[in-house]
Amino acid sequence: MLNDLKIVIGLLKKILDARSPVSGEASNEWLVKQCLLHNVTYQLTAEASHDKWIGFRELKRTTKNIFARKSATQQLEQASSSVVLGGFMASQEVIVNYIEFETGKKIGWYLAKTEWPEVSAPGKFVFWWKWFWFSMPFAFRCITEPNRTNIALLIRETADTALLLFWLRKKK
Repeated sequence: MLNDLKIVIGLLKKILDARSPVSGEASNEWLVKQCLLHNVTYQLTAEASHDKWIGFRELKRTTKNIFARKSATQQLEQASSSVVLGGFMASQEVIVNYIEFETGKKIGWYLAKTEWPEVSAPGKFVFWWKWFWFSMPFAFRCITEPNRTNIALLIRETADTALLLFWLRKKK
């Protein structure tokens, strides 16, 4: 799980370090940076854009998700290797039924993005420690930056993306 966090952090640093093109074509990293930092997001409420403490709230929320004791994965069909990344476990049935109806294919796994799958306790703590110290500067940036909601989401998405990579590697 730590290797996956290192990969995600490395990619995020590369994206955030991307410079705007002086002339010619923009790099993929620069385009992703623009989308991450400047596009409208609907994952947080409109009030979050005025909340100077939203970065610290995301640190707290993500920490709670990391240490939660609920399971956020459900195997649906053993013969299928497809995975649906959805919102909540409570909406799993509706989402899976819709996708299976539209595609005619069975879904193998459902992974709730807003809840974390179970991971061993020692692994969680070390992961959290590294993620927390990487994310802390983003929380402080949220106090002064106008695009604080986008920056706050980097805190959550770094942890979520690393966990998704870990889970997918484990399930192959």
